[in-house]
Amino acid sequence: MKKKLNILSFAFAALLSIFLIVSCDLNDNYSRDPMFFTALVTYEDSESGVRLQLDDSTSLVTSNLKPGLYDNKTVRALIQYYMENSSTAVKEENTITVVAVDTIRTKPASQDMGELNDSYYGTDKLEIIRDWVTIGEDGYLTLIVRTHRGSQSAVHSVYLVNKGEENGKYNFELRHDADGDIYGMETDGLISFNLNELAPEDRSPVTLHLTWEGFYETKSADFKLTFRKE
Repeated sequence: MKKKLNILSFAFAALLSIFLIVSCDLNDNYSRDPMFFTALVTYEDSESGVRLQLDDSTSLVTSNLKPGLYDNKTVRALIQYYMENSSTAVKEENTITVVAVDTIRTKPASQDMGELNDSYYGTDKLEIIRDWVTIGEDGYLTLIVRTHRGSQSAVHSVYLVNKGEENGKYNFELRHDADGDIYGMETDGLISFNLNELAPEDRSPVTLHLTWEGFYETKSADFKLTFRKE
């Protein structure tokens, strides 16, 4: 999803390194400030090179990224780029030069283990932060999550547990295992979940109903998830 630079909120004040996989600096002037990034994309290798999917119908093609940079994984990523032609209008296909990439930890949804969910996926509290990168698009649900972090060695894990379909909605629980690190400053991170298996035959949008244990209460929200047009 393409957005203007100046709308990226303070929610990125501190990113949890556990959620960002690999950074790729393609420019000596690259700023590590997350406000540097201007688009959220699906990053994937193809026979013709690297493909960056901006939304359900808009792709970006770049000649300065080579396949295999991320072990041929398809992941969500934040990028900074500029158009290679004189037009700044975004069309269905666009040739761009990428200045920098930060890939986001991208994983599938987790199986519902019933009474064992607490031991498998944790019960620690977290919050979902509203922002332009908290979105369901191209078959992925990407979230900014806020946790407490006091230890640099603790490994925080976030899971999206599939609770099944009911009343036309796909129900999920967002779970957090803080590895015992439940105190300290509030810190934000990015996580993305591949939910393309939910795509109906006509690839129309679906509704996701999420519940999670917030800092002070149980919370829930609905998200619209769109899929890439074929």
